[in-house]
Amino acid sequence: MLDWCEENYAVLPHIVAEFGNTVSSIVFSLVGCVGMYTHSNSGFKKQPMYFQYFIMCIIGICSAFFHSTLWNMGRIMDELSILSLLYHTLFILLQLQLKGSVLGYCVYCMFILVSISLTYFYEIYNSLFILFEYAPVLLYIFWYWYHNLKHSSFKSTVRVFEDSARIFTIAGGIALVSWNVDRWSQCTNTLKNIHLHSVWHLMIAVAAYYGIICFQCFYTSYYNGVLISSNIYVISWKKRFLSLDVQTKE
Repeated sequence: MLDWCEENYAVLPHIVAEFGNTVSSIVFSLVGCVGMYTHSNSGFKKQPMYFQYFIMCIIGICSAFFHSTLWNMGRIMDELSILSLLYHTLFILLQLQLKGSVLGYCVYCMFILVSISLTYFYEIYNSLFILFEYAPVLLYIFWYWYHNLKHSSFKSTVRVFEDSARIFTIAGGIALVSWNVDRWSQCTNTLKNIHLHSVWHLMIAVAAYYGIICFQCFYTSYYNGVLISSNIYVISWKKRFLSLDVQTKE
């Protein structure tokens, strides 16, 4: 059974295994709800980002189920929901880049099948597995965004992307350090009281929120430059570092 430093059934005996980790998982769903609300009021009605925030809500629910029970099925649900967010983003990028290439979609489907198989049959919290599973996808996504946005003429959109990318990097770095210390260190009383895995949940939720904003910046930039439309979308901050304003120019 996969376990963390938090003491099991300490707060709600026989009901919730890891109370702190369960509560912090719900924050992921709350951030997803905030994202859906701000996106629906931003002025840009395209669906990919809205669906990504919805997946964040599902991730929070699955993570809370896993940490409240510590069941292996909960672990699988938790990890598959995370993979669905990554691969949904990758799928949209492949749609834009390959424009319906059969070979591209075949490679994409094979990668998904390998990932799901490894998730089910192997211990997903092995560090080498995480390196294989997440790093190539994230590196490709952010390289692709940077490569296509650096020449954009919409400076406010580039600014939002750069601000969000910085927050994503800082929050993601804190999250990774917290996860690894909690997972691989000896669980001293100090670590049990700090709840580093809860810190992971909070920071990775922030990173995911701003990662999706980065995706929106790229998507609108691509929409402006490639798709045939009479409307041009320009992104700026409505509330700095919180919500976006997407204006339409004829």
